[in-house]
Amino acid sequence: MIIDGAYFKVRRKRVGTEAALCAVGITEDGQREYLGFIQGQRESREAWEFLLTHLLRRGLDSNKVLMVVSDACLPVRQGCPGILAAIRTIFPYSDHQRCLFHKMGNLQAKCPKTEWPLIKAKLRKIYYAPNSLEAKAQTQMFIEEYREVYPALVKCVEKDLDACIVYMNHPPTR
Repeated sequence: MIIDGAYFKVRRKRVGTEAALCAVGITEDGQREYLGFIQGQRESREAWEFLLTHLLRRGLDSNKVLMVVSDACLPVRQGCPGILAAIRTIFPYSDHQRCLFHKMGNLQAKCPKTEWPLIKAKLRKIYYAPNSLEAKAQTQMFIEEYREVYPALVKCVEKDLDACIVYMNHPPTR
């Protein structure tokens, strides 16, 4: 299951932004199913728990949710800490996968624009490796190459590597 919040401008008494919290499921045969969404003012733990428990009440089997993908990462110092707490509460036996799209955006911000195409190619070798052993080997090579030049980038890669490659523990669909 993939969960994320999208922000939209709304006009009530004045113009502001509100979040729409969304959940999309991926079936065993690789098809997407839109499971639900709610309008929330913020991406709080309470709002995420409300959406996820709503899905359970509508018939979602928590035992069949093998992995939840979101943009928050561990440790909870950035992103939305409420989303991780809600995942751990409602789906305690599901793995948590860090969204690689959001992760790549975080990494791109930590290197010069001119270097990004090369660095992106090397990061893809990590995050799209055939297995976790290869991903970790690629990570070590990346760290050795960039530790001195871009320490903030390397620290960001190291910080939640395991959460970025959780999907490798699950067989591919289709």
